[in-house]
Formats: sequence, structure tokens, C-alpha cells
Amino acid sequence: MIILGHGDPDSTIIASGTSGGLTWMSEQLYTLLYSWLVPAGKMAMRVQRISLHMCYGGGNKGNLATAGSASRTSQFIVPPSKSFAQKFASIAGTLTVDVTARTDTTNMVPTTRGGTFVTAVRNVAGRHHGEGDKFVFTTVDGSSPTNPREATRHATWK
Repeated sequence: MIILGHGDPDSTIIASGTSGGLTWMSEQLYTLLYSWLVPAGKMAMRVQRISLHMCYGGGNKGNLATAGSASRTSQFIVPPSKSFAQKFASIAGTLTVDVTARTDTTNMVPTTRGGTFVTAVRNVAGRHHGEGDKFVFTTVDGSSPTNPREATRHATWK
């Protein structure tokens, strides 16, 4: 499942694209997704991955150089351990196995041939698959807002 929204450099919210529009904290996003994934009176449908396509969802690495940045998260402006994705993944184990999020600004870059769309890649800070640009947060099965459990995390280049 891909969640598309706007993030803030402090990695605290996900928001709509409208100026002054809707914003959600991690608990509010959980409640919204729960209403979509759990039919009334039924068990939750646990998806494999929720990918947060938003700026700074996995933290904010600031001006930290790419090489070696994944191992120096304590030097990030907002480390992944304090990010929106970490907070969300720590309460979302009833909904998903893992959560992915990016650590800088992000945008889609489409490829076309003869005016026809071919594919698109998600760039982070102008790169595709740069070190420390994307983190995977693995949930604890059964975690929820009433039963939070610390998600684990690791950098990925894929």
C-alpha cells in the first residue's frame, strides 16, 4: 500500500497538498487506515508493506553526506528512530508487516518514450537509491495505539 502525502522537516506529520489542508499525526493515520483495512466486526487485513511517499517521513538527514550516512543516523537532524515512520510503525503491527519512508525531500521522476509514459522512479534529494535515503521499519505483530511496540529499522538502497 502506498500512502502519498506531504511531510515536514521535523518528521511529525503527513499532510494533504492543499495549503492549510488536512494533517495527520501517526495515530490519526493509523485510525484512517484501520477504517479502510478492517471491515466492521472482522479481523484486520495485514498488508505486507505500507510505503510512505512523503518528504522526511523516515527522518531528516539534513546535509549529511551520502557515503556512510546510513550508519551515522545519530547525526541526522531527525534520526529515523524519532521519525513519523518510527512512531507509525510502532503502532501499526495490526495493519502491516513493515513501513518504508524517506529521509529527505522526495519526488517522482517519470520516463516517457515518444510522449508515452513508460515508468517512474522515486528520487530522494535528487538521487535514486542513495545510501541513507530510505529506511524500512519492521513492526511488531499486534502493535496498536493501545499496545505500542518499538519497531526496528534498517537502511535500504532498494
